[in-house]
Amino acid sequence: MIYKLAGQVFDIKAEHRIADVNYPKGWFLDSSNRVAIGLVEEVEVVVVVAPPTYQELLDECLLQRGLAYRAEADGLFFQEQRGEVPVGTWLTKITEIKARFPKPI
Repeated sequence: MIYKLAGQVFDIKAEHRIADVNYPKGWFLDSSNRVAIGLVEEVEVVVVVAPPTYQELLDECLLQRGLAYRAEADGLFFQEQRGEVPVGTWLTKITEIKARFPKPI
């Protein structure tokens, strides 16, 4: 849990034991962990997540394309080589996958 005392925010996760006295969660201890200062109030915490970088977006795009190529297009390539499907079927599928997972701008 995240707590606030005198304008400072602290993460208090467990009980504290000082001089054979147990202090429950919610008691803030000074930096030496020897003095219990007092009970603090719980506050809301907002986590800010940075937007993904271009490289992360590109990596995700290429990963998704690779999965789709293996699942949908690889078999068509060999079927096209054997003449089991019309010529161009494999290339059409590749184009469809690229459109579904475009590279980031």
